[in-house]
Amino acid sequence: MALSLFLCLLVLSYSPSALAQLQFETSAGASFQLDAKGCVSKYAEKTNYFPDERRLVATGDATVDGNKGTTSTVTVAKDFSVQYFDTFKVLRNHKDNKTYVLHQCGTPEITKDLLPEHAKDAPVFSTPVQAWSTALTSPLVFLDMLGLNHLADVVDMTYVTSPCLHKLAKCSSEDEFGHTHIASSVGGLPNPLFKANITEGDSEVHFIDAWGTGKTESSKDVSFDATSDPGMGRDGTGRAEWVKFVAVFFNAEPLANTVFDGIQRRLNDVSKLSKGDNALSKQVAFVAYNAEYKSETNSAWNSPASWVIDNAAYKMDTIKLAGATAYSEDKKQSFPNATGVKEALKGVDCVIDETYAPDPRTYNVTQFLAKFDLELEGADLSDYPFLANKCVIRLDKRLGETKWGVGMDWYESAVGHPDIVVKDLVSLIHDGAVSSDYKTRYMRNIAKGEVPFVTSPEDCEDPESVCTKAGHDDGHDHDHDHTTTKAMAHSDHDDDHDHDHDHTTTKAMAHSDHDDDHKHDHDHDHTTTTTAAAKPTTTAAAAAKPTTTTKTTEKSSSVRVSPFVFVAGAAVVALLQ
Repeated sequence: MALSLFLCLLVLSYSPSALAQLQFETSAGASFQLDAKGCVSKYAEKTNYFPDERRLVATGDATVDGNKGTTSTVTVAKDFSVQYFDTFKVLRNHKDNKTYVLHQCGTPEITKDLLPEHAKDAPVFSTPVQAWSTALTSPLVFLDMLGLNHLADVVDMTYVTSPCLHKLAKCSSEDEFGHTHIASSVGGLPNPLFKANITEGDSEVHFIDAWGTGKTESSKDVSFDATSDPGMGRDGTGRAEWVKFVAVFFNAEPLANTVFDGIQRRLNDVSKLSKGDNALSKQVAFVAYNAEYKSETNSAWNSPASWVIDNAAYKMDTIKLAGATAYSEDKKQSFPNATGVKEALKGVDCVIDETYAPDPRTYNVTQFLAKFDLELEGADLSDYPFLANKCVIRLDKRLGETKWGVGMDWYESAVGHPDIVVKDLVSLIHDGAVSSDYKTRYMRNIAKGEVPFVTSPEDCEDPESVCTKAGHDDGHDHDHDHTTTKAMAHSDHDDDHDHDHDHTTTKAMAHSDHDDDHKHDHDHDHTTTTTAAAKPTTTAAAAAKPTTTTKTTEKSSSVRVSPFVFVAGAAVVALLQ
């Protein structure tokens, strides 16, 4: 067992007084206490505060360095790694060669000589982090999976579709508990108000991407690159494994392990559904019509109309996992007219139409036919099985209210739910492979008249995403109960794939096409009692706590739910499985 039976009984027999000081007893025989914010209550030398029970589970060999305590390096999906020490951990994003030091609050300040050479000048974050911010949509699904929506401080909600984050943003606008919406850019230029609210506010970690979307140029910035992977990674879950990257900042590794294991298991189960006699017999193509564009200010930006068949790596991975065959091994084919693409699509069983629609609610099969110069009435459909068998798929079934209208949940949460993406496709291209009562989340078949639906803040089902301060500022003990419940609920979430459809949220798998998808991110977008390294605004060499500043946009003060009890909740889940 990862943790002792004592810990299991402690959490299950919840009492406020017990959880105010949570006792950890590890398999190695060590023990320590964490307070209500997840900080070490009484520091003891030669104690490993990141034992195996609090670490990521991933591929990679563990190593021991006797000079610096027990350490292990976990490499995840070849994209990032975490090196664990007794009182801190070093996180490396190998995609952009960035390093971050995460210090367990309640333990002594980290001195430079304790750090690996590559981390000596890295920014220091006190963990567990108590508040986050972002101008991206790509981290949101992972934060949601870990039950961290309520720790949002500043979020550019321009393109966000998450019902829960919209609910909390609305709360904040009404001077209740919630986060602040501020556009990260105005007129195509960075918004100084957005930057000021993060650098001078409560946010302790600010997620940006490799392009610097919403960057504050402070040590709070953390590069998050889940969608930069060209494919879906090993066994289709490489991108989803970035939930572990997020978890490291909140000491939520045990919960991330549990969540990711569920994704793997469900994806493996759904991929088996299409392994029948007709496996790989269906041919699927991702297509799109791009309208002619003429710039009023710069003719160099002009582009003619084009018809595209796109087989980006993640799209091919999706098709193969769904038990079908991709139209072509070529990454992208572009045609100057509809005649060319029509000839290429002869014999294709299903098409996934990614044509841009200003309002996806009004896009239907009639518009698709017009854009591709196809006909149904009186036409010989023998060359086009996707028309004869009515298989024209869109990725805009689930929409959400945004600050500019409606947006596609596909661009926000599909990156974290490869299991749902593949199950959606299996259900639409393999008759009878999936239960008839299964409801797709991302995909709809417009050839059969399926229409999208729009979520609203009222559709939020996260018990932590509550508007009133009651339940958030009446004491940490209540918070423990809420968070443990959330962690426990993930056990049921993992066992009920259909439940995922009614849960939220983050940017999509569709980020291999940086030229097309990056614009979604580019345009939008608690204090821990500890040692000198309490705020991530310094380097490891001089981790002094900064002077408190006043947030530019005021809102009611409230106590945030500490994320540290995910460790306990996930441990209980693991023990019960």
